[in-house]
Parts: sequence; structure tokens; C-alpha cells
Amino acid sequence: ASGGALVYAANTGSSTFSKSASSWFQSALSVAKVNLVKLKAKVLGKKLCHYRKYPAKFVKEELEGHLRCQDIAVNSINSAVRAWDFELKNKNERYTGKPLVLAFTGPTGTGKTETSNLIAEALLQNREEIINSPRRAPVGLLKFNGGDFNDASPEKLSVYHDIIRSRLVQHLQECDGKAVVLFDEVQKVIPGTL
Repeated sequence: ASGGALVYAANTGSSTFSKSASSWFQSALSVAKVNLVKLKAKVLGKKLCHYRKYPAKFVKEELEGHLRCQDIAVNSINSAVRAWDFELKNKNERYTGKPLVLAFTGPTGTGKTETSNLIAEALLQNREEIINSPRRAPVGLLKFNGGDFNDASPEKLSVYHDIIRSRLVQHLQECDGKAVVLFDEVQKVIPGTL
């Protein structure tokens, strides 16, 4: 009966009711699409790693909202993100498929890791729960810590290569190539590892 009333109200031109019904329908359709994408990803063993539609806008907002007195760095980072996004969205015969690569150097405590995390937060659209934490992490973020690759014994080098390669390949396969990879504390890595 309520379905009939909805059709009747829409057909009689009851604008208030039909607008709210239309809005409700659009909202329900949007939720259904999201759930379908999630189900498809789960069935295929994929993660929902999606870049935001306007990454440069989100990176700029995120960095300006959290970094103080770093205008030159924010502009430089945002310029690189805009160029990468432009190439990604305007694929043509010259499209190289190059990843966005940013390297931050400087003394301890200057905000390199925080800046990297802010960029990941801004670039990646979806979030997932972190076990035993109230925080949520961006889906598609893969972190390596240099402290995990600092044993200088010669036999460890090939083990490190295998670990890094397998984690990268697995992550990129799960995310259909859409990911943010953070190598933190690179100065601690033994030479030849990366």
C-alpha cells in the first residue's frame, strides 16, 4: 500500500512528497552502489583502495590545516600532486603511468613522517579500522620502517628484498595498483636494501 501511495503521490504532482521520495530513493541507490562495490571487492579479495576525486584539493586542505609555517613545502607538495593528478586524469599516448614520488629529508622531529601520513590521509578515500585502536587508517596505505631492515649481516639483504617485494606486490594486487607506500626512517636501512 505504501508503494502505491508513493507512486500515486509522484503521479499527482505532490512536489513535497515526490521530492522527499526522490531524495530517499537517490540516497538508497547510493548506499546500494557502495555496498555492491564492497561486496565485489570482498569476493575478489581486493581492498577498497580509491584515490579521492580531487586529490590536490584534499592534500592542500589537509596540509594547510595541520602544518604551520610550511607554506613553501605545502605549495611544492601540492604542485607535485596536481601534476600527477593531471597526468592520471588526462591519459593519452604520452601517459607514462608514473607514480607520485615524494622524498622528504631533514633532521629528526621536523615533520617528515607526519607530512607523509597527512598526504596519505588526503589522497586515499576509504578508511579501515586498526585492531585495538579507536583510529582508522587509510585503505591503501602500506608502511615500511627502516628500523625493520637494519641488520647488516650479508644474508639478510636477500631476505629484505624478498620481504619488501612480496609486501609491495601483494598490496598493489589487493589495491588494483592504487596505493600510497611510505618508507619511514630510511636512514636506518642497510645500504643495498632499497
